[in-house]
Amino acid sequence: MHGFLTRISDLYLVLEVRNTRIGRYETIYFDNDSFITYLQHHNRKGTRYKLRYRHYESSGETYLEVKKKSNKDITEKQRLMTSWPATGFLPEEKEFLKSEFPFDYREFNPVLMTVYDRFTLVSIRSPERITLYFGVLFNNGQRSVSFPELVIAGIKHERCKELPCTLGSP
Repeated sequence: MHGFLTRISDLYLVLEVRNTRIGRYETIYFDNDSFITYLQHHNRKGTRYKLRYRHYESSGETYLEVKKKSNKDITEKQRLMTSWPATGFLPEEKEFLKSEFPFDYREFNPVLMTVYDRFTLVSIRSPERITLYFGVLFNNGQRSVSFPELVIAGIKHERCKELPCTLGSP
């Protein structure tokens, strides 16, 4: 990864938030026994939801989040600050879920924990961001799998919302 970053250093800057360039994210995803939210995502259902706790290690903040992606490809996130580690829905979280989540939260259980580090590169020539994820670990409560050599790149560009597309030259 170091060689890649060196080659693009004149095209991108590293995003820094609260004096931090690399952030660690720990997320617990919830689903029901039918895996409805996973299947909505996998099948690209018009309107779909995610229910998760997300802990931002760099700030120490944790949120219970309901993420909705509409059939118009608009993503909305509602969140409530809470504590980590999550040990079951607190009374204020239950009220939040009743108002923001379209399913019965009582049917949802933790199904997957993800942990990863990430940083974001911002183009100095175009409205583009590249987020690099590394140190990826998955745990489903029975098995833990890590990928220490894996690097995942996510690209966001004003003219390109889905790959494949041509971004053009810088």
